[in-house]
Amino acid sequence: TVYSIVAVYLVLMSVKTYHRIGAWQNSQSIWTDMIKKYPDRIPKAYYFRAYSYLEDGNAQAALDDLNKVIELEPPRYLPMAYQSRATLMANNGKLDKALADINEALELDSSNVSYLLIRGRLFLDMNKNKAANKDFDLAVSLKPRSEEHTSELQSH
Repeated sequence: TVYSIVAVYLVLMSVKTYHRIGAWQNSQSIWTDMIKKYPDRIPKAYYFRAYSYLEDGNAQAALDDLNKVIELEPPRYLPMAYQSRATLMANNGKLDKALADINEALELDSSNVSYLLIRGRLFLDMNKNKAANKDFDLAVSLKPRSEEHTSELQSH
């Protein structure tokens, strides 16, 4: 009878999987399906759909989803959402907004070297070289042999 139960379970899971295939046309469709089924309950769906939108060049849709993640305030995704939105703002020339967002990310995760490097780069773009150097020095002190900041620092 244990085999019968396992067999029934496998059949049910197979049917369920078959029905989910329709929702999985691409990254956007699976995350959109999840958002429709559980609105405002799964922030990571908005976060990952934002990346899918960015890959497709749809910056406004990505921004909308990142704003939603920030509105929902999920502890795990909130710093990354601020960082992503900061990068999006910087790429659109909105340096003050980008700086505000990367500062929020750093307030939530102050030892994140990537965030420090992004802020340092923003400071350079804003001609605030002292502040940039301070962030770059802190990044090096936190992670001395990181290829990430080595390549960032060598480009300047």
